Amino acid sequence: GALEATGFPFPTEPAAPLAPELDLFLRSGLPPLVFTAGTANRGSQAFYAESAAACARGGHRGVLVAASADQVPAALPEGVLHVTRAPFESLLPRAAGIVHHAGIGTLAQALAAGIPQLLRPMAYDQFDNADLACRLGVAIELLPRAYQGPRLDDALCRLTTASAWRARCATAAQTLAQPGGVEAACDVLERTMREHHSRPETASHTA
Repeated sequence: GALEATGFPFPTEPAAPLAPELDLFLRSGLPPLVFTAGTANRGSQAFYAESAAACARGGHRGVLVAASADQVPAALPEGVLHVTRAPFESLLPRAAGIVHHAGIGTLAQALAAGIPQLLRPMAYDQFDNADLACRLGVAIELLPRAYQGPRLDDALCRLTTASAWRARCATAAQTLAQPGGVEAACDVLERTMREHHSRPETASHTA
């Protein structure tokens, strides 16, 4: 049968507010880069250490989203904040870009926010998600083994300075803003079931 795109199933409830400390940080300077290794990842100390160091080298403000404090360096550079959680629907529209693992939920939230992405896929569907986002022109990919030193610095510089990204990211955000999601998927299912049940029975053939 035919395929029909219905949009991403974003939450329908209002966006949760940011913690006061994070809101104050966002209002105190330029939009930061957001770094996350995903909610299920508990072994990303190297990722957060490299991210913090790259922010210091490049002069980037950064927000490290990590559920456990033992994943981030004990001492963070000036302009880098650690939070254990943050509602991305509220945070990402105020960010300059995001670095993440290419999980589908984070990827969709970043697309909806219209910000560029640096993708660091590690497993499962993340490699395919990263490939598709790069084809859209809204992301670049840097595998974990290359996530360090000059290559990381260059990727973050591209993330924050390439103006051509902004138009492509804005187009993606407009597309995701169209009505859709769970309600649209249910409409398609109901319509398909009605069409199926309204078809005349096909006579069975006997030998």
